[in-house]
Amino acid sequence: MNKLIIFVNDVVKPFLQQKERQRFLTGALSAFILQIFGVGGAYLIQVLLANWMDGAEFGSYIYTYNWANLLAIFGGLGLTLSVLKFVPDYIANNDWGRLRGAILAFSIIVVVGSIGISTLAYIMFSLFPPKDILLITLLLGLLMIPLVALSVLYTEILRGMDFIIFAYAPLSVGQHILLIIFAGGVFYALNNLFSYQVVMLWGIVLSLIVLFQIITILHKLPIESRGVSRIYELKEWMQTSLPMLFIRGASVLMDRIDILMVGFLLGAVPTGIYAVASRTANLTSFALSAVNAVTAPRISPLYNQGKMDELERIAKRATIISMSVSLVFFIGLVLAADLLLSFFGPEFLVGKQILIILGVAQLINASVGPVGFLMHLTNHQNISGRIYGISVVLNCVLNLLFIQGLNMGIEGAAWGTAITLVFQNLWMLWAVRQNLNINPLPFG
Repeated sequence: MNKLIIFVNDVVKPFLQQKERQRFLTGALSAFILQIFGVGGAYLIQVLLANWMDGAEFGSYIYTYNWANLLAIFGGLGLTLSVLKFVPDYIANNDWGRLRGAILAFSIIVVVGSIGISTLAYIMFSLFPPKDILLITLLLGLLMIPLVALSVLYTEILRGMDFIIFAYAPLSVGQHILLIIFAGGVFYALNNLFSYQVVMLWGIVLSLIVLFQIITILHKLPIESRGVSRIYELKEWMQTSLPMLFIRGASVLMDRIDILMVGFLLGAVPTGIYAVASRTANLTSFALSAVNAVTAPRISPLYNQGKMDELERIAKRATIISMSVSLVFFIGLVLAADLLLSFFGPEFLVGKQILIILGVAQLINASVGPVGFLMHLTNHQNISGRIYGISVVLNCVLNLLFIQGLNMGIEGAAWGTAITLVFQNLWMLWAVRQNLNINPLPFG
C-alpha cells in the first residue's frame, strides 16, 4: 500500500498542490480499494452463481439484473446524476435549506418515478415475454427497480457530500457479500438454486442497503443544516435533471444494450456467456470509475468559479491514473483470460475473443479520462446527451447487424459495442476540447 501511495503521489505531484494532492490521494485510494473489492465481489458472485445454477437459470438472472438496473435509471428521472451538481454546490455555498430540500424531494420523486417505470415494464413483459428467459424471474426483478433507484440516488448523494467510503462501500462491497452469504445459504440448504430465488434475495439485500444509506445521510449532514427549513427548487431541479435523465439512461444503455440484445436475439445461455466475458473486460477500466468518484463532485464548483486551469489539472490527473492502471489490468486480463473464464465453467471459454475485443475498447475509454462528467456537469449536458443518444442508436444498429445480419452471434455483439464505445469517447473528447477549451489528456 505504501508503494502504491508513493507511485500515485509521484504521478499527480506536477498537477496538484500539496494539500489538494493529499486530499485527492485519500479519496482516490479509498475509491480505488473499494472498486477492487466491488469488482472482485461482483466477479466472485457471478462465478458462484454460474456454478450453483444451470445455464438457463444463470442467463435469466443476468438478463433480469441488467433490465432492473437499466430501468432504475429512467425511474430516477435524471436526479441520480444531477445530484452530483446540486449537492456539492449547496455544501460549498452553505445553502443548507436547499440541500435538505433536495435530499427529501429527490427521494420522493425517485420512488414515484421508479414505481411508474416498474409498472409499465411489468405490463410490457407480461404481454411480450422475451425468448428463452424465465418470465417469473424477470417479473420479480422488475419489482426491485424502486430499491435499485433509491440505492443509486443515495450513493450519489453521499458521493456529492464527499464521503467516498460511505458512498461506495454499501453497493460495491456490502451488496455482494450479503448476496453471496444469502444465496450460498439457500444453495447448501436445498442443494439447488433458482434464478427467482436469487432475485428475491437481492431485494432483501437492497432493502438493507437503502436503510443503511438513509441512516448514514442523516448522520453525516452538517450540524449547521439541522433544523433549517427545507427549500424546494423543483423547477430548477427538473430542468437540469431531465436532460441528465437522457444522459444517464443512454450511458447505462451503452453499458447493457449488448447483453439485452443478446438475450432477446439469442437466448439465456449465450447471454450468460457474453455477460461473463463483458464483465471480465470491464475490469480494464474500473480505475476510471475510482478516480471519477473523487473528480466528479469537484467539476461543477470549479467550473462555476471560473477555475478552468484547476479543472484541467484534476482532469489530467484522473486521466493519467486511469490510463496507467487500466493498461496494466488489460495486459493481465489478456494473459489470464483462459484461467478467469474457466472459473465459470468450460463452456465460458468461448468468450475469450469477446473479452479481448471489449477490453481494448475499455482501455481506450479509460485513456480519455472523465470526458463525460466534464461535459454534463458544466452545463453542456445537451451536447453530451446528443453524443450519448447517437451512440446508443449506433450501438443498437451495429449489434443487430453483426449479431443477426452477419450471423456473427455473441462475437458480433462485442464488435458492435467496441466500435461504438471508441466512437463515443473520441467524440466526447473532441467536445471537451471545443466547448471547455481544456485538454484532459496528459499530453498535447
